[in-house]
Amino acid sequence: DKNLRQFIIDECYIDGIVSLPLNTFFTTNKKTYILCLTKKANKKDVQTDPVFTYLVSEMGETRDVYRFDIDQDDLNEAVTLYSFFKGNKASFAKINTDKRCKVFPFTDFTSSLENSWIIDKWWSEEEKIELGISEKKDKLGLLDFSSLVEDMSISLKTFQEGIKELSEKKKSELNKKAYKLKDLFDIEKGKSLYTKNYGNLNKGDNPVYSASNNAPLTYIKTNDYDGQYLTWATNGFAGYMMLIEGKFSINGDRGLLKSKMPNINLLYVKNIVEPKLRELAKGRKGENGSDEFTKVYPKMVEEVEIIMPIDENGKFDLETQKDIVDKILYVEDIKKTIEEYKYQIENLIIEINDNSMLKHFSIDELFEIIGEENLTKKFIDKNKGEYPVYSGQIENGGVFGYIKSFKYDETLLTWVTYGNSGHIKLRSGKFNIGRNNCGLRPLTKDVDLEYVKYIAEPIFIENVKGEKQKSLPQSIVKKLQIPFPVKSDGTIDLVAQKELSNKYKKIELFKKSILEELDRISKTEIDFE
Repeated sequence: DKNLRQFIIDECYIDGIVSLPLNTFFTTNKKTYILCLTKKANKKDVQTDPVFTYLVSEMGETRDVYRFDIDQDDLNEAVTLYSFFKGNKASFAKINTDKRCKVFPFTDFTSSLENSWIIDKWWSEEEKIELGISEKKDKLGLLDFSSLVEDMSISLKTFQEGIKELSEKKKSELNKKAYKLKDLFDIEKGKSLYTKNYGNLNKGDNPVYSASNNAPLTYIKTNDYDGQYLTWATNGFAGYMMLIEGKFSINGDRGLLKSKMPNINLLYVKNIVEPKLRELAKGRKGENGSDEFTKVYPKMVEEVEIIMPIDENGKFDLETQKDIVDKILYVEDIKKTIEEYKYQIENLIIEINDNSMLKHFSIDELFEIIGEENLTKKFIDKNKGEYPVYSGQIENGGVFGYIKSFKYDETLLTWVTYGNSGHIKLRSGKFNIGRNNCGLRPLTKDVDLEYVKYIAEPIFIENVKGEKQKSLPQSIVKKLQIPFPVKSDGTIDLVAQKELSNKYKKIELFKKSILEELDRISKTEIDFE
């Protein structure tokens, strides 16, 4: 908080801040930082040297429990550059060519006491896109948007026909029988002696697999298995399965199924059993594929049931197993494509070009700017009521809390000044404007607030990008130029604004409907057994 930042400035010299990625520490799915400080000999000394900053995306190893080596190591580069910086602080910025590294004057830190020293926000969005930290958003006109929706529709139609074709595959009447995995397989667990250190002492060509499905833990001289086997992770992201073929071994973080009977398609077993093992996994479940540590022991696997198709001769039907695998993989491909479509629609910016004459006006020409109030959580807790306090957060509709009084009873726009800066909301009724949020009250009746929201928000966000603190204060907003349709006499055209805002509103409804339909399809459960 502010007091801690002030204490650091009073007691220390700030040499550098390095931003680390999520899961740098396996149990911490949050942003963490390295703060480089030198204690002052005399508190009265004032820092004049600049401050080294660096954005780290990868650290030479995977950010999970396995910590496998990878090529990208930004942290090592940060350490090297920091040593150069320490040797020549005054001139380092002139020779630095690494776009992940910036040197800021110390005054940027003293002026940020009220906010934060989250240096990630001091890189523009364009810079983050270039570094691969952020992804560029697409801008489309109405015709291009229409073509995109048409392409998606054609793809979904193709998927529908493919599913119909798979479902109509002729098959003879088959019996099905439920088996426990222990009836079909010998269930084994790997040897705990196989570690990275063991691999270093017994180097060879045969892989040893651990909990990761991505790569072997190490390579050794010997092997415990030779053939094709279905395995699963017992620790970490427990329950995920992997088919392994050839000569290999597994350690204590992986289990193995060894077939007792013929005519078992291991891919069929994998696709049917894996979801069941994931449901059984005990421990801390991850969010979005990260920060998980769960377990699925062999004893838990033994009792899992699987339905096996039986042919007229009483044997496992390999053809039917393969058909089911084909269906599962086809549906998985469809769902991956749908997720890509959803991401694309969510991040689209639609531009409407009409034939209206446009004239640019600054915000302070058309709006009164309403400042934020310091309504703290402590204040809200002491004054609970029914009237919302809008803050800079996006979650929960921007509501920070509810109090028993209100300051505004009208319709106006608010924008986020810090954090999710630039995002605009239309507010109406009785409410309050809290921290990191300011309001726009129109000075003329010729302004349509919904039009302003749709047109101004991309402009606001674009002007946040170059701001070191990722803030959008009143001083910047009041001079921003917003295009308005005007009549032949140069006055603002309210009717044209409403027509355009209605078009934007319809586009938002189209996008919402498309996303809901895609979401419905992707979440449809299909019984393959």
